[in-house]
Amino acid sequence: TALGVLAGFRPAVLAFLGVGVIGAFLYVWDLRLLMARRNRRILDLTLRHAVVAAAYLVLTALAVFLVAAFPGAASGAATGATPLISGTAYLALAGWLSIFVTGMLYKITPFLVWYHRYASKVGLEPVPLLKDMYSTGMASAAFTFYNIGVVGVALVLFISPFTGAAGGDAGSGAAQAATLLLGLFQGLAALATYLLAVNVYRIFLK
Repeated sequence: TALGVLAGFRPAVLAFLGVGVIGAFLYVWDLRLLMARRNRRILDLTLRHAVVAAAYLVLTALAVFLVAAFPGAASGAATGATPLISGTAYLALAGWLSIFVTGMLYKITPFLVWYHRYASKVGLEPVPLLKDMYSTGMASAAFTFYNIGVVGVALVLFISPFTGAAGGDAGSGAAQAATLLLGLFQGLAALATYLLAVNVYRIFLK
């Protein structure tokens, strides 16, 4: 397996990943310094996404390091896709990458649509502001639901080896509760994705 191949280069891999973890923390620290220099203390929607995406980046870097540092905890699953590895990948894709892209989506898409439809009308007739191109309330709700869902799914995946859900003991009470929570958090993330889609569709209707 990939973990077995990496085991032969474990010191070098851990050193490389350790640098990655330090880099992630330095990125967050630099972002914090930039935020401290801002005149506006209230974060807009895009910056809120960027801050949370940075937090997911740190969590992902730590999770990757821990999986590499303790390969025994991340190996031996029949499917090869163990809960620890799945949780790490979920943090990276559904957490860091998706949140960052969504934040940029709220910054770029309204501007492009506004510029195409209203730039030539400025000063000639009333035109909407960029923040009026979508529902901020719906965007905030989607942001909240999605992050609760992502954190919840990741936690369930990380703790599933201790509940029996990852070891085939799906009939235990803990495993059933983990499965129920997993479905609940996935539902919240799906609801947030639906709200995002509706909000983006509204931008194109403006």
